[in-house]
Amino acid sequence: MWFEERSWSNLRMSELVEEWRDLWSFKVDFMVAAISYVFATANFLNLPKLILENGGLAFVAAYGAALLVLVLPTIVLELAVGQLTGRAPVQAFYHLSPVFKGIGISQVLFTLLVLATMTRFVGWLILFVFHLFWTIQADRPGLPWLNCKYFPELLSAPCRDAGSMANFTLAAHTKLSTVQTESSLVQFMR
Repeated sequence: MWFEERSWSNLRMSELVEEWRDLWSFKVDFMVAAISYVFATANFLNLPKLILENGGLAFVAAYGAALLVLVLPTIVLELAVGQLTGRAPVQAFYHLSPVFKGIGISQVLFTLLVLATMTRFVGWLILFVFHLFWTIQADRPGLPWLNCKYFPELLSAPCRDAGSMANFTLAAHTKLSTVQTESSLVQFMR
């Protein structure tokens, strides 16, 4: 296709050498697409939780090292194969070597799996936007995941407003209250 005469002859797609054309209108477009490929939405949404559960700054250092050592070479490989062949994943790896066709198929299947998990985040976004407009339309103060008292639909169990302190009881032994209250956010998520 667009390979020059000095390119590898076994990777040439046709005998006609076409003039090279950029597929991106600006180089900045490609850079933004590549950076978004590394830092996906799921990474940003799950990273704070992972940092809190796994040790803070030490986890950030290990996570950054794993990105550099494992993810960056994989991305460079995928971009190089895509640029070299100019084809979809299954066909690109097949044209490198017929043995690698399974890599392209697994790449497509993994993309479908990631797509299925990302719909969860889109669903939550749609739900929150729906309830935001529902609150505005019903002329209620606040949002259902922040307070309980203005939303009788969510009062199926004892509820406390988000950010409020639970009551303490002082008995012979100082203990926390055994009354089970749920945050309005937890109750909203049900």
